[in-house]
Amino acid sequence: MAEELDRRLAELLKPAMPKNILRNAAFLAACDGFKGSLSRWGRPHIDKDNQNSLSYAHSLAAPACPNWNGEAKQLSKPEFRSFSVSENDRFGSRTGGQLQISSGSHNQVLYQIFRAPAATVEALKSTCCYIRLRGSGYERVRFGLVKLNENYEATGYIASEIIQAEMWTDEYEGWIDNVTLEMGSVYAFFVERLDVKQAQHTFIASAGVYFGVSGEIPELDTTEIDLDDQLFFKIKTGLTGAEFVENMTFPIPLMNYPHGIEKHLTVNIVETHSTDRVLSKDILIRANRDTNQLELTNVTGGSVGIGGKEFSVEAYYSKNVNTINYFNMPDYVAA
Repeated sequence: MAEELDRRLAELLKPAMPKNILRNAAFLAACDGFKGSLSRWGRPHIDKDNQNSLSYAHSLAAPACPNWNGEAKQLSKPEFRSFSVSENDRFGSRTGGQLQISSGSHNQVLYQIFRAPAATVEALKSTCCYIRLRGSGYERVRFGLVKLNENYEATGYIASEIIQAEMWTDEYEGWIDNVTLEMGSVYAFFVERLDVKQAQHTFIASAGVYFGVSGEIPELDTTEIDLDDQLFFKIKTGLTGAEFVENMTFPIPLMNYPHGIEKHLTVNIVETHSTDRVLSKDILIRANRDTNQLELTNVTGGSVGIGGKEFSVEAYYSKNVNTINYFNMPDYVAA
């Protein structure tokens, strides 16, 4: 009995962790298709960035895991290794989950969009950012906040800091304090890999935005996880390459697209049993709002017109916009 009372008293006296504005802050949830060391769609070989196409092969943005999105900026060879969530605690993370970012040819940024909550002026002036991660070398990572405009595009840094890994076997942490938010304004917490010319890996274990002081660790594994933030689903299955023709159409999935279909939906046509093999990277996929159809044009190349192999039309939906044009914001600074 005495031991139980001591335990309860210790719980009551334990300093409360600051509330975390971010969701899925310890990366404890992964959406279908982004589990393990690579994404379901493998590594798309991007040779152009076509903002009018919903095709994953033409996109430099992708869902990462529930509540988180990512985008990239191509540097040299067209290969984009995406984001993936580790299903188990391979590296001893204190928070259990972790999100892996890796690329040797792209700048990459992970972000989560949030609206500054109702709070006192004093609280809004005491905003802190927190991150815990691990690198595979002595690489640098920039993290912080950017402000978004009414189109959910990044307009500039609110606060940022560059930290550097010390050893790949150890987790390391970083804080930014004394940041001022404007109640009701929209921001994105971001984590950007800077040293990407070598094929290294960054493992992000946890992140936070909270009202408090530097050095505190906000709530992590108790934060909300919105499993509907990103959804993976199949639009059509069982088609051979010979069945794909010019101007082919598929129904636009019935989802909420408050900022336009292109900002919420990403589509890929992949071999059913080898999902890193696309039907053709040349195919353009556009949304026709008048007919409520996805339209395929430039249906050529790859396995188009070839029978035998079976393909699926698959999609990822993101409740938040899937790109904030981070690398194109006016005050972006390459490092």
